[in-house]
Amino acid sequence: MIKRRLKRHQKRAIARGEEFKPKVNLEVKEFEQFHCILMSSNSNQQEFIIHIQRENVEIQNKPYFSLYGFATNEKFSGTVPDLSSLITDI
Repeated sequence: MIKRRLKRHQKRAIARGEEFKPKVNLEVKEFEQFHCILMSSNSNQQEFIIHIQRENVEIQNKPYFSLYGFATNEKFSGTVPDLSSLITDI
């Protein structure tokens, strides 16, 4: 997956006329439980997987989400209320 992403970034950089200098990140990340959702692109109908992870925060951020209604770790961010206390098992 990393190779594919790097190749895509390189192709975009070349198309913009920029030099491709990938950042090397050797930081190990630990992930808590997350969900995978299979989605399809509206533009080309290609399927892809979105990984959803919950993060508890103390301060509410101004919502800034992607076209799919999600935040990312880098560009888009936003908070939504935790409604789990309102859900009751039937």
